[in-house]
Amino acid sequence: YRALPREVHRHFPGDRQGFYTNLSGILGLPRDELPQEELEEETLRRLKVIRALDLEPLAKARRLAEEIYGLSLDEDRWAIQAQAIQAALEGQDLVALLPTGFGKSLAFQLPALMEEGLTLVVSPLVALMKDQADRLLELGLPVGALHSLMGPREQESLMEEVREGRVQLLYVSPERLNRSEALWRLLQEKHGAKALRRVVFDEAHCLLE
Repeated sequence: YRALPREVHRHFPGDRQGFYTNLSGILGLPRDELPQEELEEETLRRLKVIRALDLEPLAKARRLAEEIYGLSLDEDRWAIQAQAIQAALEGQDLVALLPTGFGKSLAFQLPALMEEGLTLVVSPLVALMKDQADRLLELGLPVGALHSLMGPREQESLMEEVREGRVQLLYVSPERLNRSEALWRLLQEKHGAKALRRVVFDEAHCLLE
């Protein structure tokens, strides 16, 4: 940004509507020819359609896994995953003890995407949380990961997205949860607004920290 010539015009719209209003002036286009509402990703549109279906919660979760994740579910494995998903959707306190590679992340990811609000996931390894979040972001899902590989501006931007309700699944490390006052304030704000739906510890030893 600092490399731009000084004579370049800079615009700082406060929101997306302001951006389009600015853009219409720059391009000389009528404002009504540019988007009037938030642009919505196809994945988010499909997610809303599945949420609105007149189906049992587990049937919705399965549709989400198959249609948005593109998974072909193993019946025996799904029967066990479904128990954890059902408990999470009912708001129960839950310990899911499953073999490595069994797909236990679906037990918190699917409930997080099926409801409004924020699910906080405490995960011990940056590489692990980044891998999970990146894969979900590639699918177009409202997910974020707050970690040490991000610059301060990136972190601030993500927390603002969380504040505005654009992120439903947020990954953080135990260390960041313990040390970041800004993150704690944000989580208290969400909790106060009854928008913090659940907290997940992706590995049980995170509880020690």
